[in-house]
Amino acid sequence: MPRGLFADDALPLYERTAARLLDDLRAAAARPGDRLPSERAMVARYAVSRVTLRA
Repeated sequence: MPRGLFADDALPLYERTAARLLDDLRAAAARPGDRLPSERAMVARYAVSRVTLRA
C-alpha cells in the first residue's frame, strides 16, 4: 500500500508535502505572521516523517 501523499507520483515526497501544505494554508486564508500547525499535527495530517516534513 502506498505511504504518504500519493506514493506513485513523480515528484519527491518532500515536494508533494510542501505543495499540499501551501494549498492548505491558502484554503485557510492564512496571513503572514499566522502560526503553522505543530510539527506533530502536520506529520499526522500528511502521513510523513519529521525528516520529510523538515526537508
